[in-house]
Amino acid sequence: MEGLVKVSQLNHQGDETILWLNVPGEVVGSLACSSDSKHSSTAIAVQSCKVVTWRLPAFEAIMDRFPILRNVENIIESQKVELLCRIWELNAPTELCLARALIRMADRIGRRPRL
Repeated sequence: MEGLVKVSQLNHQGDETILWLNVPGEVVGSLACSSDSKHSSTAIAVQSCKVVTWRLPAFEAIMDRFPILRNVENIIESQKVELLCRIWELNAPTELCLARALIRMADRIGRRPRL
């Protein structure tokens, strides 16, 4: 509802990969929206945050009661597409990868970097 959340994951060597910068109105942790999910990530508040949380069974019951909330599936799909684009970027030259990451973060947070 308020604030900025960094969602990241550690690889086997302990290096952090930032998966998302969530802004108000976005779902945090949506990649693990099923009871059989093996996805593991950490969400850390970058700014003071105000959030709404549910346990998975309660969240599933809410989605069953209010079918319009099934839009979360669309959110998950768009996040998967974005992750695939990020994987593609790993094969790009470092300068291009960094430039795209800065533009993506600026678009999400709402402030363009000063050049």
